[in-house]
Amino acid sequence: MGFFRRKPAQASSELVALSDSDHRAAMAHAAIDECAALLTASDQTNAVHSLCQCLVSNDARLALIWTWFGNSDAQLARSTGSGHGEPFLRVRYNTLAATQLDPVTGKPRAGAVFPTGALVVKELILSNGALALYAVMQKDAASVNADARGWVWAKYGPSGNVVVSAKAKGAGCTSCHAQTGNEDAQLMQKFFP
Repeated sequence: MGFFRRKPAQASSELVALSDSDHRAAMAHAAIDECAALLTASDQTNAVHSLCQCLVSNDARLALIWTWFGNSDAQLARSTGSGHGEPFLRVRYNTLAATQLDPVTGKPRAGAVFPTGALVVKELILSNGALALYAVMQKDAASVNADARGWVWAKYGPSGNVVVSAKAKGAGCTSCHAQTGNEDAQLMQKFFP
Protein backbone atom coordinates (compact mmCIF):
# COMPACT_ATOMS: atom_id res chain seq x y z
CA MET A 1 0.00 0.00 0.00
CA GLY A 2 1.45 3.38 -0.97
CA PHE A 3 1.11 6.59 1.00
CA PHE A 4 1.24 10.23 0.04
CA ARG A 5 2.95 13.38 1.19
CA ARG A 6 3.20 16.92 -0.03
CA LYS A 7 6.14 17.72 -2.30
CA PRO A 8 8.48 19.68 0.00
CA ALA A 9 10.10 21.80 -2.69
CA GLN A 10 6.82 23.25 -3.91
CA ALA A 11 4.32 25.61 -2.34
CA SER A 12 1.42 23.80 -3.98
CA SER A 13 -0.56 21.04 -2.34
CA GLU A 14 0.49 18.48 -4.97
CA LEU A 15 0.75 14.99 -3.51
CA VAL A 16 3.29 12.37 -4.50
CA ALA A 17 2.97 8.62 -3.95
CA LEU A 18 5.46 7.00 -1.58
CA SER A 19 6.48 3.39 -1.36
CA ASP A 20 6.24 1.75 2.07
CA SER A 21 10.00 2.11 2.64
CA ASP A 22 9.97 5.78 1.54
CA HIS A 23 6.98 6.33 3.79
CA ARG A 24 8.82 4.85 6.78
CA ALA A 25 11.88 6.99 5.95
CA ALA A 26 9.75 10.16 5.71
CA MET A 27 8.08 9.36 9.04
CA ALA A 28 11.46 8.72 10.68
CA HIS A 29 12.93 11.93 9.27
CA ALA A 30 9.93 13.98 10.46
CA ALA A 31 10.05 12.35 13.91
CA ILE A 32 13.78 13.00 14.28
CA ASP A 33 13.35 16.67 13.30
CA GLU A 34 10.52 17.15 15.78
CA CYS A 35 12.33 15.26 18.56
CA ALA A 36 15.38 17.47 18.03
CA ALA A 37 13.14 20.51 18.41
CA LEU A 38 11.64 18.98 21.55
CA LEU A 39 15.08 18.78 23.18
CA THR A 40 15.61 22.54 22.84
CA ALA A 41 12.04 23.76 23.27
CA SER A 42 11.20 26.01 26.18
CA ASP A 43 7.54 24.95 25.98
CA GLN A 44 7.63 21.15 26.19
CA THR A 45 3.85 20.72 25.90
CA ASN A 46 3.61 22.64 22.63
CA ALA A 47 6.67 20.80 21.32
CA VAL A 48 5.00 17.44 22.01
CA HIS A 49 1.83 18.66 20.29
CA SER A 50 3.95 19.76 17.32
CA LEU A 51 5.50 16.29 17.15
CA CYS A 52 2.04 14.70 17.13
CA GLN A 53 0.82 17.05 14.41
CA CYS A 54 3.92 16.32 12.34
CA LEU A 55 3.41 12.57 12.59
CA VAL A 56 -0.28 12.80 11.73
CA SER A 57 0.40 15.04 8.73
CA ASN A 58 2.80 12.38 7.43
CA ASP A 59 0.46 9.42 7.97
CA ALA A 60 -3.29 9.90 7.62
CA ARG A 61 -3.90 6.57 9.38
CA LEU A 62 -2.77 8.15 12.64
CA ALA A 63 -5.63 10.66 12.46
CA LEU A 64 -8.01 7.79 13.19
CA ILE A 65 -6.52 7.02 16.61
CA TRP A 66 -8.87 8.24 19.34
CA THR A 67 -8.35 9.82 22.75
CA TRP A 68 -11.22 9.82 25.23
CA PHE A 69 -12.14 12.94 27.20
CA GLY A 70 -10.49 12.74 30.61
CA ASN A 71 -8.42 9.80 29.33
CA SER A 72 -11.33 7.47 30.11
CA ASP A 73 -14.02 5.81 28.02
CA ALA A 74 -16.38 5.82 31.02
CA GLN A 75 -19.87 7.19 30.45
CA LEU A 76 -20.51 10.55 32.10
CA ALA A 77 -23.86 11.67 33.49
CA ARG A 78 -25.27 14.56 31.48
CA SER A 79 -24.35 17.94 32.96
CA THR A 80 -26.89 20.61 33.87
CA GLY A 81 -25.43 22.78 31.09
CA SER A 82 -26.00 20.24 28.33
CA GLY A 83 -28.43 20.97 25.54
CA HIS A 84 -28.68 17.23 24.85
CA GLY A 85 -31.55 15.26 26.34
CA GLU A 86 -29.80 11.92 26.67
CA PRO A 87 -28.75 11.13 30.28
CA PHE A 88 -25.23 9.88 29.50
CA LEU A 89 -22.41 10.73 27.15
CA ARG A 90 -18.79 10.20 26.36
CA VAL A 91 -16.53 12.16 24.03
CA ARG A 92 -13.57 11.14 21.93
CA TYR A 93 -11.08 13.14 19.88
CA ASN A 94 -9.08 12.11 16.82
CA THR A 95 -5.31 12.57 16.92
CA LEU A 96 -5.45 16.10 15.49
CA ALA A 97 -8.06 17.20 18.02
CA ALA A 98 -6.10 15.51 20.82
CA THR A 99 -3.22 17.92 20.19
CA GLN A 100 -5.39 20.49 21.97
CA LEU A 101 -6.00 18.34 25.05
CA ASP A 102 -3.97 18.60 28.22
CA PRO A 103 -1.82 15.44 28.11
CA VAL A 104 -2.34 14.75 31.82
CA THR A 105 -6.06 15.46 32.25
CA GLY A 106 -7.26 14.62 28.72
CA LYS A 107 -9.36 17.80 28.71
CA PRO A 108 -9.24 20.74 26.27
CA ARG A 109 -6.46 23.17 27.21
CA ALA A 110 -7.15 26.81 28.06
CA GLY A 111 -6.87 28.81 24.84
CA ALA A 112 -7.16 25.69 22.69
CA VAL A 113 -7.60 26.28 18.96
CA PHE A 114 -8.32 23.04 17.15
CA PRO A 115 -6.52 22.47 13.82
CA THR A 116 -8.09 21.69 10.48
CA GLY A 117 -9.03 18.01 10.42
CA ALA A 118 -9.78 17.84 14.14
CA LEU A 119 -12.72 15.53 14.75
CA VAL A 120 -14.74 15.40 17.98
CA VAL A 121 -17.38 12.70 18.45
CA LYS A 122 -19.85 12.86 21.33
CA GLU A 123 -21.71 9.61 21.97
CA LEU A 124 -25.14 10.35 23.45
CA ILE A 125 -26.38 7.37 25.45
CA LEU A 126 -29.83 6.39 26.76
CA SER A 127 -30.51 5.32 30.36
CA ASN A 128 -30.63 1.66 29.25
CA GLY A 129 -27.05 1.99 27.93
CA ALA A 130 -28.06 2.02 24.26
CA LEU A 131 -26.38 4.50 21.94
CA ALA A 132 -28.88 7.16 20.82
CA LEU A 133 -26.80 9.51 18.65
CA TYR A 134 -23.35 10.56 17.55
CA ALA A 135 -22.95 14.35 17.69
CA VAL A 136 -19.97 15.15 15.46
CA MET A 137 -17.83 18.25 15.02
CA GLN A 138 -15.09 18.50 12.40
CA LYS A 139 -12.81 21.52 11.95
CA ASP A 140 -12.85 22.40 8.26
CA ALA A 141 -13.14 26.14 7.63
CA ALA A 142 -13.00 25.52 3.86
CA SER A 143 -16.25 23.50 3.91
CA VAL A 144 -19.39 25.18 2.61
CA ASN A 145 -21.08 23.72 5.70
CA ALA A 146 -18.67 25.28 8.23
CA ASP A 147 -19.91 27.75 10.82
CA ALA A 148 -18.17 31.08 11.45
CA ARG A 149 -15.52 29.35 13.63
CA GLY A 150 -14.71 26.72 11.00
CA TRP A 151 -16.60 23.81 12.57
CA VAL A 152 -18.85 21.46 10.59
CA TRP A 153 -21.60 19.97 12.78
CA ALA A 154 -23.78 16.89 12.23
CA LYS A 155 -25.66 14.17 14.11
CA TYR A 156 -25.88 10.52 13.14
CA GLY A 157 -27.90 7.60 14.41
CA PRO A 158 -26.20 4.44 15.71
CA SER A 159 -26.46 2.84 12.27
CA GLY A 160 -24.86 5.85 10.57
CA ASN A 161 -28.07 7.41 9.30
CA VAL A 162 -28.05 11.22 9.11
CA VAL A 163 -30.19 12.76 11.87
CA VAL A 164 -29.04 16.37 11.45
CA SER A 165 -27.22 17.21 8.23
CA ALA A 166 -24.02 19.22 8.12
CA LYS A 167 -25.93 21.55 5.78
CA ALA A 168 -27.68 22.93 8.88
CA LYS A 169 -24.31 24.51 9.83
CA GLY A 170 -24.77 23.65 13.49
CA ALA A 171 -28.06 25.54 13.82
CA GLY A 172 -29.07 23.54 16.89
CA CYS A 173 -25.56 23.44 18.36
CA THR A 174 -23.61 26.66 17.95
CA SER A 175 -25.53 28.89 20.37
CA CYS A 176 -24.87 26.51 23.27
CA HIS A 177 -21.28 25.84 22.22
CA ALA A 178 -20.58 29.61 22.07
CA GLN A 179 -21.40 30.18 25.76
CA THR A 180 -18.89 31.60 28.20
CA GLY A 181 -16.16 29.14 29.13
CA ASN A 182 -15.93 27.38 25.78
CA GLU A 183 -12.54 26.60 24.26
CA ASP A 184 -12.98 26.74 20.47
CA ALA A 185 -16.58 25.54 20.89
CA GLN A 186 -15.63 22.78 23.35
CA LEU A 187 -17.48 22.71 26.67
CA MET A 188 -16.45 19.43 28.28
CA GLN A 189 -13.75 21.12 30.39
CA LYS A 190 -16.39 23.59 31.69
CA PHE A 191 -19.02 21.08 32.76
CA PHE A 192 -16.67 18.23 33.70
CA PRO A 193 -13.72 20.02 35.37
